[in-house]
Amino acid sequence: MIVSHGVSFVRHFLLRREYLHQNVLGVIVWPYARMFLVCVVLAAGLVAVAVAPGLAEATTFTVVIILVKLAADVATHLFEHRWLADRQSQAATGQSGGWGAAEGKRGTLPEPS
Repeated sequence: MIVSHGVSFVRHFLLRREYLHQNVLGVIVWPYARMFLVCVVLAAGLVAVAVAPGLAEATTFTVVIILVKLAADVATHLFEHRWLADRQSQAATGQSGGWGAAEGKRGTLPEPS
């Protein structure tokens, strides 16, 4: 886990400098969006155990839930960084769009008009 987070830090923060294309709303919303998906996976596991109580004692079920949760984490991680890459390419070409498109500087709100 330390290695994967280290690789992600170097790749996305240091090399791609994604922090330059992030805004306050994105920083606030993304962790909750990712945790929502994790909660959905865990709730599905609880429903499965409620429907078939024998699953709660099965090691295979536990492994499947862990793998599904891991897959959900990977999917949201990849989605987040693809979204940031799209924002970065839009900024490079001068296009606007997405959250915070009206902001003048990174992490600031637009000036009131």
